Parts: sequence; structure tokens; C-alpha cells
Amino acid sequence: MTYRKRGARILCIVCAACILLTLLCSCSKGNKFEADGAVYKDKKTDVSYEAAPACYEPISVGSEVYGESENVSFYEIEGQNPLNWICEEGGTVFYADGVELPSLDEMEISYINICVETNTTVTRTKVQSAEDISDIVSAYVSADSIYYRGNTPALTYKIRFADSSIGVFYSVVFVRYAEDYTVKETDGTEKNYGKDFLYNRFEDRFVQAPDALVKYINELS
Repeated sequence: MTYRKRGARILCIVCAACILLTLLCSCSKGNKFEADGAVYKDKKTDVSYEAAPACYEPISVGSEVYGESENVSFYEIEGQNPLNWICEEGGTVFYADGVELPSLDEMEISYINICVETNTTVTRTKVQSAEDISDIVSAYVSADSIYYRGNTPALTYKIRFADSSIGVFYSVVFVRYAEDYTVKETDGTEKNYGKDFLYNRFEDRFVQAPDALVKYINELS
């Protein structure tokens, strides 16, 4: 091989390597996020995102990094426009400025997962009856919240209300105590609330669990 041909071949290899490196770098960089207090701004799209309370969880997370800040990697929520909804690697949901974070009664709940939590969250059963879903949601949002004592429960489940239209769960905890939970009223009488409750520490709500949900729990116990 002549010196000229050898040189041309080396130059082609170097150019190809540079092109590949450029492509890899451009793919790996993704969008760049800048933190401003509790808000993250995507410098590429100029969209700002705020973290939702931890009771909001992504139903399914994309496998590729959508963007990064100095300390946080962000992912798409599968099936959702990332200009509206994204999440970080730990599962925190972020919603864009201008997007309204719905309360549970404003969400379009298509099913409810009843889960156990160990190292992972495992679904034990699913509530798909539209009537039961409506009864459970209505009972949770309309019930009077009572004082949460923090007693150790005999049984717990994670209850995930799924809104597939936005790709987000609304999660609360079901707790069952070994003994009835009673509260002394101002007139000296005691009110018995039973053993089964729903608790959301992020909204400071502790309410009686509705029969429409308890029947599914009993089938698992």
C-alpha cells in the first residue's frame, strides 16, 4: 500500500470515529435542566416543572434519560407528552407550568391496584368495576379525616388509583388494626371507627376505608 493510500485510509478512520463520537455525545446529553429552588427548568424547551407530592407516582417510566440537571436524571412517563409530565429516577412526578395537578376526585380512574410492598411493589389484585371505583373514590374524598395516632397496623396494603390518561397513580395506604379505633367525643361518649382505614401522609388524611374496598382486602387476607 502506498503512503498516500495509507494516509487516506487513516484519515477516513479518524473522520468516522469523530462522527460516531459526535453522535454518541449528542444522544447522551439529552435536555439540560436547571434547578431554581423546587422548580426545574428545561433550558432546551424553556418549560419549567414542579414536583408533585409523593402520593403521585408514574404508572410506567421510559427506559431512556430525557434530560439531566447537575444531580437529577429525568425520564418520560410512557404515553405522555414530556412537555406536560416527566419523572425523575426515584419516581417523583413533575408537572409542567400551566398543567393542573388534579386531586383524586378530578382524576379519570380506570382501575385500582391493591399492592404489597417489600423491596418492590407487587400488585395482588385489581379493582376494575366502575361502580366499586366510584364508591371508593367518593368515600375517600368525602369522609371526615380523623386524628392519625400512628399505631402499628396488623395489615397494610398500598392502594394505587390509576389515571391512564395522564399516566399517573394516586397512592394511599390501607391499614388494618388488631383492635377497633375509638375516639372520645367532646360530650364524653366514644365513637368506634372500626379497624380499616386509608391514610395519606402527604395530604394528612386518615379516613375509614369503604366497604367497596374492604371486600377486596378480605379476599386477600
